[in-house]
Amino acid sequence: MCWAIAAFGAVHTQEVDEVSYEDFKLLRVAVTNKEQHVHVLRLAERLNGVQVWATHNHSTQIDLLSAPQILDQVRASLDTAGVSYAVIIENLQVSKQMRAHRLAATQFVICKVYKMLFFNLLLQ
Repeated sequence: MCWAIAAFGAVHTQEVDEVSYEDFKLLRVAVTNKEQHVHVLRLAERLNGVQVWATHNHSTQIDLLSAPQILDQVRASLDTAGVSYAVIIENLQVSKQMRAHRLAATQFVICKVYKMLFFNLLLQ
């Protein structure tokens, strides 16, 4: 970790157990009526391995995270209820790793800027 950022208290890190989301998919579900909305929420409540991650557009769009083992069951349930959906993230683990790499690169740049500002203050 950059000492300049740590010195200013801008970054706080904490050790946590790593969770794998390999082959988990994020589905964007579009509901058009209350029955579909209730169906999607009950699906997430009933099936172990499905989670509601977010709602959008006044709850007409719902993001569902699905474990790979039950994806076919989730799709079949949505199809049966006439609920349209699209896979917006094919593999959440890859997306998570890409985000971590972007964060590390951003922190590196911020660290360089803080060092530059710190040394410029010392030279004044």
